[in-house]
Amino acid sequence: MIIAAIAALAYAISLLLLVFAGVLLAVMLRAAGPWLAERSRLSTKWSMAIVLAAFAGILLGTLWMFGVQIANQADQLFSAVSQAFAGLQQKVREYRVAGLFISDAGHVNLGAPAKAAASGLLWSSPRSC
Repeated sequence: MIIAAIAALAYAISLLLLVFAGVLLAVMLRAAGPWLAERSRLSTKWSMAIVLAAFAGILLGTLWMFGVQIANQADQLFSAVSQAFAGLQQKVREYRVAGLFISDAGHVNLGAPAKAAASGLLWSSPRSC
C-alpha cells in the first residue's frame, strides 16, 4: 500500500511538472501574441498565428541544426551502456551462484537499434511512417 502511494506520488510529480511546463509555454506564447498585435496593428488572431509559426520554425530549425549532434551523442551513450552491460555480465559470470541466473545472451548492442530509431525519427519521409 505504501509502495503504491509512493509510486503514485512519483508519477503525479512528473505529470505535474509536465503540466507546469505546458502552462509556462502557453503563457509565453499568449503574451507574445498581444504584444505583436499592439506593435504591428494586426489582429490578435494573426499575431498569434505569426507567433506560433515563428515558435515552430525556431523549434524545427534547432532540431535541424543540432539533430545530427544529438543523434551522435545518443549513439555514443548507447554504445557506452552496451559496453558497461557486457562488463557487468562478465563480472557476474565470475561468481558461480550468480552465473546460474544469467542467460547466455551474448553480446548486447544497444547502439544499432538506437541509431536506427534516431535516424528513422529524424530523417524519415512522411510516406514511410
